[in-house]
Amino acid sequence: MTATAPLLPRMRPSFYDRWTSRTAADPRLARRWAWLAPLLVTVLAGILRLWDLGRPHALVFDETYYVKDAWAQWILGYAAKWPDGANAAFLAGDTEGFTSAGSFVVHPPLGKFLIGVGMAIFGPDSSFGWRITTALFGTATVLVLYLVAKALTGSVAFATVASFLMAIDGLAIVLSRIALLDIFLTVLRAAGVLVRAARSAGARGAAGRAGRDPVGGRRASGLGTGALESSVGDGRRRRGRCRDGREVVRRVRGGRTRHLPRGH
Repeated sequence: MTATAPLLPRMRPSFYDRWTSRTAADPRLARRWAWLAPLLVTVLAGILRLWDLGRPHALVFDETYYVKDAWAQWILGYAAKWPDGANAAFLAGDTEGFTSAGSFVVHPPLGKFLIGVGMAIFGPDSSFGWRITTALFGTATVLVLYLVAKALTGSVAFATVASFLMAIDGLAIVLSRIALLDIFLTVLRAAGVLVRAARSAGARGAAGRAGRDPVGGRRASGLGTGALESSVGDGRRRRGRCRDGREVVRRVRGGRTRHLPRGH
C-alpha cells in the first residue's frame, strides 16, 4: 500500500518555537532570561528617555504651567501666580518671580511635587532638573507594563514584546521627556493594575495548592494518602474508604470537611 503524501510540506520550527523549547529544557537559562529580558527593555527605555534630556532649554507646551507651579509649590507649599512674561525671566535664572497669591489649580499637587523634587536637586533653572522625574517615571512605566503582562499571561516572551513596544513608542517617549503630569498618572494606574493582577494570580495559585476552584468552589481531588474519594453538599453524609483500609464517615458543611468517628 502506497503511503499518502502530506498535504502540506513540513514546516521548519520558528525561532520562537526553538527558543521556548530550549528554555523549557534548561531551567537555568529560563531563570536568566526571566530577569535579563525586563532589564534590557528597561535600560533601552531609560536611554531613550534620558539621552540629552535638557534640550531644549525652554518651557515646552504645558511646561509653562507645571514647571513654574511646581517650583512655587515647592517653596510656598501651594501653587502661586506668576506675572505676565515670567517665562523669559524664569529661563534666564529669575526663578523667584512668583507672587504670594494662589493660582487657579486644576490638578492635585502630587505630580507637581514630583517635578519639584528634580528642580530642588538640580536647580529650578535646569531643564534637565524639571524633566528628570518624568523621565524616571516614564522608564518605570515600561517595567511595570512588563510585570503586568507577565502576571496576566505568565509568558516572558509576551511581556517582553509588550514592554518593548512601550519602550519605543513615540508618544510614551515624548510624555516622559517633558514635565507634564500624564506620565505620573500612567505609571500609578499601571501599578494599580499590577497589584490586582498579582493578587488574582496569587489567588489562583493558592486555590490550586489547596485543591479549590479560584471562585470558591471545591474540586474533587485526592488530598494526601488519607483522602476520601469524593465530596458532597451541605449537611449530607457520605461514607468513604481511605487508602489504608480504614472506613470513616464525613460531613461537608459550608465547603469544609470533617472526619467523624464511625457511627456518629
